[in-house]
Amino acid sequence: MAQNRYSEVTWENGQLEIRLRVSQAALHVAEEEASAIRAQLAKSDAMVVGMMNPMKAFVMTSIIFILTVFLFS
Repeated sequence: MAQNRYSEVTWENGQLEIRLRVSQAALHVAEEEASAIRAQLAKSDAMVVGMMNPMKAFVMTSIIFILTVFLFS
């Protein structure tokens, strides 16, 4: 009877170890995906920041042009 219980517990322990390894592998994949997404987000943020400066320059130039036209006409 003790031998059967030992075998059962050993089998359950093996199953738990398998599930742990599968969970760890899934976690690793999820972490890699999250890292890739963070890299894409950082690249996107950098592109937006890069686009903001020319847009601000355009707006400022336009405002100065409009003010110049209205003030000196």
